[in-house]
Amino acid sequence: MTDFVNPLPELTTVSKPFYAAAKDRKLLIQRCRQCEQVIFYPKFCCPNCLGTDLDWFESRGRGKLYSYTVVHAAAPEAFKLAIPYAIGVVDLDEGARMLSWVVECDHDKLVCDMEVEVTFKDLNEEVALPMFRPVHA
Repeated sequence: MTDFVNPLPELTTVSKPFYAAAKDRKLLIQRCRQCEQVIFYPKFCCPNCLGTDLDWFESRGRGKLYSYTVVHAAAPEAFKLAIPYAIGVVDLDEGARMLSWVVECDHDKLVCDMEVEVTFKDLNEEVALPMFRPVHA
């Protein structure tokens, strides 16, 4: 257990494999077997071809920070205790783009295109959340 006080993600039929893997410290993303589109966030059908033959594969969990913001004030009520916090858009090496927390970094050292890697935070006994941190050389 941790001190996480923010809302927990909603576990749905389509998202359960993602969160189950995260609990095992694996970052899963989907791929369409018809058009080979890499897909994130978990979906029932491919946003590219509308195919429903999707499979899961394990990402290396590495990518680049495409964009980010640091929240210092005016956060939604559920996230006020986390202020200040950084949220980033990460381009994974496999081609998917993820919105995620950016952790383990001074916020003033964040820059676009910095290399990041996945880490996981246990939210409770059932759910872990992938987050990203800078890759340290």
